[in-house]
Amino acid sequence: MKKITLLLFLLTISIGHSQTLTGTWRMSPQAGAFAVGPTQGNGSYFSSSAADVTTRACYFDDDYVFNADGSFSNVVGSQTWIEAWQGGADACGTPVAPHNGSNAASYVYNTGAATITLTGVGAYLGLAKAYNGGELTNPASAPASITYKVTSLTSNLLTLDINVGTGLWWRFILAKQGVAATCTDGIQNGDETGVDCGGTSCAPCAATANFTGTWKMSPQAGAFAVGPTQGNGSYYANNLADVTTRGCFFDDQYVFNADGSFNNVLGSQSWIEAWQGGADACGTPVAPHNGSNSATWSYNSTANTVTLTGVGAYLGLAKAYNGGELTTPSAAPASITYLVTSITANLLTVDINIGTNLWWRFILAKQGVAPTCTDGIQNGDETGIDCGGSCPNVCLAQINLPVTFEGTGVDYTVTDFGGNASSKVVDPTDASNTVIKTIKGTSSELWAGTTIGTNAGFSAPVPFTPTNRKMYVRVWSPDAGIPVRLKVEESTNNTHTCETQTNTTVANGWQTMEFDFNNPAAGTATFNSAYAFNMCSIFFNFGTTGAAAGEKTYYFDNVSFGSPLAVSSFDQSKFNLYPNPTKNILNLTSDSIIENVTIYNTLGQLVLKQDFSTNEVSISLQHLNKGVYIVTAKVGNELLRKQFIKN
Repeated sequence: MKKITLLLFLLTISIGHSQTLTGTWRMSPQAGAFAVGPTQGNGSYFSSSAADVTTRACYFDDDYVFNADGSFSNVVGSQTWIEAWQGGADACGTPVAPHNGSNAASYVYNTGAATITLTGVGAYLGLAKAYNGGELTNPASAPASITYKVTSLTSNLLTLDINVGTGLWWRFILAKQGVAATCTDGIQNGDETGVDCGGTSCAPCAATANFTGTWKMSPQAGAFAVGPTQGNGSYYANNLADVTTRGCFFDDQYVFNADGSFNNVLGSQSWIEAWQGGADACGTPVAPHNGSNSATWSYNSTANTVTLTGVGAYLGLAKAYNGGELTTPSAAPASITYLVTSITANLLTVDINIGTNLWWRFILAKQGVAPTCTDGIQNGDETGIDCGGSCPNVCLAQINLPVTFEGTGVDYTVTDFGGNASSKVVDPTDASNTVIKTIKGTSSELWAGTTIGTNAGFSAPVPFTPTNRKMYVRVWSPDAGIPVRLKVEESTNNTHTCETQTNTTVANGWQTMEFDFNNPAAGTATFNSAYAFNMCSIFFNFGTTGAAAGEKTYYFDNVSFGSPLAVSSFDQSKFNLYPNPTKNILNLTSDSIIENVTIYNTLGQLVLKQDFSTNEVSISLQHLNKGVYIVTAKVGNELLRKQFIKN
C-alpha cells in the first residue's frame, strides 16, 4: 500500500506540473527576457532591454504552444525576428524553415530532471539558434531535438536555461498567455509600467529609487565600448588593465540625488582627452565637464531613458552626446538623454547613439552595495566578474599565444565582424582536436574577419623582435589560392596596426601558414616596433565578398609566434595533464615513455626543462608565478603540447 501511495503522489506532482506547462507561452515582455553569459543565469554578455519588447515586437508575439496531448507548436505568424545566420538582416522578416512551425513536434517535461525536451526538427524555445552545445550558423543544421533546463515554473512564468558551449549559457523567460495580471506574477502586464509595478493597481516602479545614489564606472573590461550597433563594442572596448591605468577615470562619481539633482564628482584628477586640451591621460578636470554647473536628472519609465539637464553633466564619457562627439568643451549641450538598457540594485547599463551606425555603451556600478557572485561586477575578493575568490565559479584565463583552443581553463571566445559566424568545434578530421570553424556567408563583407579572442585581445603583447616578426596559423580551406590575411593591432588603439597576407596552397585540407609582418600587405602600414600588438584577427578570402564567392566554411587552429606548433599524429587522449588549474604540482601521464618536459610562459620564455624516462611525471611549480603556461613533452618521436594554468 505504501508503494501505491507513493506512486500516486509522484503521479499527482507530474500531472500538476504538466498542467501548469500546458498552454500558450510568449517571451515575457521585460528586460532580460533573453540573455547570454558565461554561467547559468548570468546575462553579462548580452541581455534584452525593455525597449526590445517594442523594437522586436514581431519576436515577442511568437507563440510557444504546449498541447495537452504532448504535441508542441511554434506559431510565429507572418513575421518574426530573422538573424543573419538565417539569411536575414537582424530585423523582422518572413519566418525561415524549419524554424517556422512547419514540422510536427512533441515535448516531454521530465519533472525529476527538471528539463523540457522538444523533439522535431526546427522546434525551439526562445531563440532558434540555441541548441545543446552550440549555436546554429545555418537553418539546415537544425537538430532533431533540444533539451532545456527548467530553472523555475509557476502558473504564469517559465524560466529556461541552455548551455550552448564552454562558458556560454542562454536564459529565456516566458510568460503564459490568458492568465489574469497581478502585481506579484513577475511579468510586466496589464497597465503596469514595469514588472509588477506602476499602473493603476500596483505600487510605483522602483527604477527611480534604484537610480538614487552614487555610481562609478564598473571595474571591468567593456565598461565603456563603442561599435556600429547598440551594445556592440567591436570598434573599441576598454580592457581590464584600464581599471588601473585609468584609475583617475574609474574613480569619478555620478551622483543621482533623491531630490532630482545630479552631480559629476571628479576630484582633482580625471581622464582628459585631446579634444579637452589634454594628452589622453590623467589631468585636471576641464569646465564645463568638471561638475561646476548645477544639473538635474529625470527618468522616463515609458521610453526607458534617463536625461541629464545641465551644461557639462554626463555619464561615462563627456564627449558623447545625442548625435555626435564633442570636439571642444565649449560646445557641450544643455542636456543629454541615455537609453537605459538595464538597471538593477547595483548595475546600470546605458547606451547612446552618437551618429549613424555609432553607439557608445557605459556600464556603471552602484557604490555601497554588498558584492555578490551574481551582480555582474568584479568586486569583493573576486578575481574576475562573478568568479574567483569566494565565488564558486572558476575564472577563465584571458587568451594568449600560443592559442590551441584546447582545455577549459581559457576564455576561447572569438569575435566576428563583417558577417562572419565562428564557433569552437571538434576538428572534422581529428576527433581529439578542437578548432575554430568560421563561416563566411553570402552576406559577408569583403573584409569580414574574426578576432582571435575578445576585444580585450591577448593577455600580453605578441613578443615580436627585430629578427622575428612571424606568426603561424594552421588553416583548413576548401580552396587553394585564396588570400588569408592576418592583422595585429593594439586593443586600445585601432589605428596602431600591421597586416600581412599569404595564399592557401591546399584545398580541402590542413596547412600551416606563415605570416611575416616584415612584409605588410599592399596599402597597409609598415611594422612599428613601438606598438604593443596584443590583438590579432584573421580574414579568409580577403577582398572578396560572400555574395561573390558563395558561402564558404573555413577552420583554423594553433596560432603561434616565432615558430609553428607541431601537429602530432600521436593520440593525445593518451597524454594527460592534471590538475588543471594547479597550484604547486603538475602531473603528466602517458601510455608511452616521457623523455623530457619543457615549460614556457606566454612570452615564449623557457621556465623549466627536465629529463625523464617514465610514463608518469610529477613536476614542482612552486617557483612559477601565477599565469598560463605551455608544457611540451617529448614522447617517443612526438612533441606534445598542452596548456595549463598556475593559480
